[in-house]
Amino acid sequence: MDSAAVIHLKCSSCDQAYAYQYAEYRAIEGEWREQQEHATLLETEPEVGKQYLFLLRPPLILDTDQPFWAVYLNPGSSLNGIETEVDLEAVRFCKCRTDHIRRVGPDSAQLGIEVLAVKRAGTLATDHRPDIQMKSLLDEGDTFSRYGTTENFPVYAYLDVSIQSDLGISAIVKKERRTSRIVAVNQWDFHFNEWIHCSIPLSPAEEKRFGIRHGS
Repeated sequence: MDSAAVIHLKCSSCDQAYAYQYAEYRAIEGEWREQQEHATLLETEPEVGKQYLFLLRPPLILDTDQPFWAVYLNPGSSLNGIETEVDLEAVRFCKCRTDHIRRVGPDSAQLGIEVLAVKRAGTLATDHRPDIQMKSLLDEGDTFSRYGTTENFPVYAYLDVSIQSDLGISAIVKKERRTSRIVAVNQWDFHFNEWIHCSIPLSPAEEKRFGIRHGS
């Protein structure tokens, strides 16, 4: 993958990094800003056809000659993690192309990007069950009961599993007409951080195990 277009942000303790390969709705995470210098984090969702600054941090390998999907998080959740239903509602999956590489350093890279498409989590029309490497942390054994938490909101629920801060998975669950489905997943470890747009229905037994509650 060595070329002028490939950005290689190495792990601070080794040379390993997640090599992004384009796939529909598999997204990387970064910080979104307007184009002007010293702009603050983007307050509103990205718009198709507009250009933004996108800040990447290691560990990541990205071929900027290829399009990529990037997840947009609002400023609060970008800085502090997802905490509220407003944060969940703000999540967007954005297909992007690199317009220019503004800066590359050992601990970050800044790209000028153009947004080609925007998808709200939960809008996929049919079931979409992609391979999710760490989904076993939700599905198998007693991992979720030992390490997982659930935050229930009126429209969404948020599942989070973190195993000693070494690896984990989070899932956004959308609740509709007393049914629910996982509509986005973030899986991560020391060298890997990926968001996936999906549509995975949950059975009543799974809802009970995760503690998902519907309003009256």
